[in-house]
Amino acid sequence: MYKKLMLSLTVASCSVAISFAQDSSYVVDIPSEVTKIIDVTYVSKTAVISKYHNEVELENVGKLELTQLYIERVRVLTEVMPYMALSTHAAGEDLQKLGVPKTKENVSDLLREVKSKEEYLNTLDITLQDVVPYSDKDKIIWSILFMEDIIHRIEAQKKSY
Repeated sequence: MYKKLMLSLTVASCSVAISFAQDSSYVVDIPSEVTKIIDVTYVSKTAVISKYHNEVELENVGKLELTQLYIERVRVLTEVMPYMALSTHAAGEDLQKLGVPKTKENVSDLLREVKSKEEYLNTLDITLQDVVPYSDKDKIIWSILFMEDIIHRIEAQKKSY
């Protein structure tokens, strides 16, 4: 038997019911008025970085601040990379802008993925806060520059599409 947990989300005074089954498959029943109101997205609007750095700048930064920069870049890449095939500028774009029909199944998949990703990122943040400061400062700097290079390439690709 499957144990079901009902979770009600209130969005603009409309309820969305999500059933979680033991086998990790869950179905979301979304009233059409809710899908018209909410803009659902695989990549949050915050999945961008505000500043790119160079090695000299990063050498003058302490390990704790470097750890924060490192985690921010990991978060952006975790959000953006899986959806590059849909759009190289997916941050904040809803299903329609990504070319994905806003069906009950697709919205259900999206809500499941967003919940799962957020749990993963929160756990990863805690772990990285604990372990990255033990790394050599040079390795943290190299990692930040490497991730920024990847993000910059993704951003530059936007302009060609």
